[in-house]
Amino acid sequence: MEIEKLAENMGIDVEDSYEILDIYKETTTSDLQKLKEALRKGDTQKAQDRVHSIKGASANIGLDELFEQAREIEDRLKKKSPYELENLVQVFSEEFERLVQDLEKIP
Repeated sequence: MEIEKLAENMGIDVEDSYEILDIYKETTTSDLQKLKEALRKGDTQKAQDRVHSIKGASANIGLDELFEQAREIEDRLKKKSPYELENLVQVFSEEFERLVQDLEKIP
């Protein structure tokens, strides 16, 4: 991950970007857990709310790939199209986990 590029895109310095990414990590971890729980319970409205939050946060800090994946999940939920929904959530989870691991490597 190119922290400098993310910081530049957000118009902030690198130190501030670490703080923002840490907040993103915490909130997205929580939202992702709630999204999966809502899907298990069949609560599509709650699932839509959580993925919408994830999508917006990802877009705000320039994580385009995660944004696109969240957008696809949200679109499927809105259309009530469960086709590969579980797989899409899994792919997002794996990509997010790679980001978390990259963030943990930063001193």
